[in-house]
Amino acid sequence: MQNSSYKIDDHSEIISRSSWYHENSQTPGGLTRAQYDADPLQSQYSDDDFEGRRANTNLTYRNQFAENQSLETYFNYNFFSRDWYIARATPTNQQFKRDFNVFGFGGKYQLNYDLFGMEGNSLTFGNDYYFDKEKDIQDNGATRNAESGIRVANNDLTTFAFDFYAVTDLHPTSRLTVSPILRMDSVRSGLKNNLTRREGHDSTVAWLPGIGADYLLLEKSETHFYGSFHKSFQAAEFKEALDPTSGSSNNLDAQAGYHYELGLKSLPSKWLSLDTAVFLFDFDNETITEGSVRTNGQATRHAGWENAITLNLTEAARKLVDFDIPEKAGDLSTSFNFTLIDTDFRKGPNNGNELPYAPNWHYNWALSYKHPAGVYANLSAEWVDEQFSTGNNSRIENAAGSTGIIPSYKVWDLNFGYDFNERWGIFMGIKNLFDEKYFTRRDTFFTGIVPSPDRQIYFGTKIKLG
Repeated sequence: MQNSSYKIDDHSEIISRSSWYHENSQTPGGLTRAQYDADPLQSQYSDDDFEGRRANTNLTYRNQFAENQSLETYFNYNFFSRDWYIARATPTNQQFKRDFNVFGFGGKYQLNYDLFGMEGNSLTFGNDYYFDKEKDIQDNGATRNAESGIRVANNDLTTFAFDFYAVTDLHPTSRLTVSPILRMDSVRSGLKNNLTRREGHDSTVAWLPGIGADYLLLEKSETHFYGSFHKSFQAAEFKEALDPTSGSSNNLDAQAGYHYELGLKSLPSKWLSLDTAVFLFDFDNETITEGSVRTNGQATRHAGWENAITLNLTEAARKLVDFDIPEKAGDLSTSFNFTLIDTDFRKGPNNGNELPYAPNWHYNWALSYKHPAGVYANLSAEWVDEQFSTGNNSRIENAAGSTGIIPSYKVWDLNFGYDFNERWGIFMGIKNLFDEKYFTRRDTFFTGIVPSPDRQIYFGTKIKLG
């Protein structure tokens, strides 16, 4: 990974980012309940291999060409190639070979202005262009380790997308900010089947309005009441465009939804911050996953309450109990956030049931320490409620383990490091610190329970260029 910047003059700069990633791994498949209980790390499909290669580059140009005006443009290119050889328990294999080329460019302009006695307003507008081309090939091999075979699929898929957006922050009073937004998305997808010579296209244009508001209730504690509304959109998808492990037996219709949020955030002191909000997501047609299959869930609803608390324990000890802690002792802080959510289908065969993969509660806690000399450490924990794997909300586990309830779980992580200076440092971490045995997925493609990773240890170095 590379990040660098070049300052052209006092007002403009160019930022460059690039990365390269290579993976070669096995995909061990799903487990029955008995297999999972005996050894969640066992592999049922030892000849299933995945190889992925990804390269990405991005160039961004920024120019503050006037005190109240700025311009930013970007260009990026992404290449991803992956070969997936899946034999499972058969003497033959399936070979899913895909190459993606993705291009994107765009820009945004920002203007700060005063209008009709309203000071400190801002206007931002911009547009983005996106194009991708995917080569999708499937060969069926005669042996478990074959890397070629009889070609059964050969598709070319393309997507061209364009968006335009404009948002302005208006200040009718010194305490009130109103932010209307308008966005237009245009997506054209194409499919060419090189075996059957069949071609298909789908074009969608969506207008996505929205508005946000923020009111300063208490200036001393920086207490704000805020709310927002916006419309969301996701383009239709060809079944051939989907991943083989999360495919679909049908083409998927476009997804549209309406999102509402009301919240309160406050900074009562320099050592405590609070944020609480209620939200409602109302979808006309939500794309969901059941087992390993993406499908149109029809009308759905998500209603919830989320909270976030951050407490600087060092500062709190100094202020609340008048405890003299020297600056050189470092800084200790903690944070806690949780989300409570209720979901249901509003139409279709699962009307009234909860959505799959939508736990009713989700908690996160973290404890962080940072020393002025450059030493830091973070301990975090995540608790997740049980969740259904299918829209019919069956709690009964089938013989293969591919359907049934997904039990609740908790996972702890630890990471620490040392920054020698602003430019480089070293770090190390442990994911799943206590080696919790859990899973978050039941799969119909891999047939069974897909175990989550056991304890993992990683380490590395970071170097800042430019």
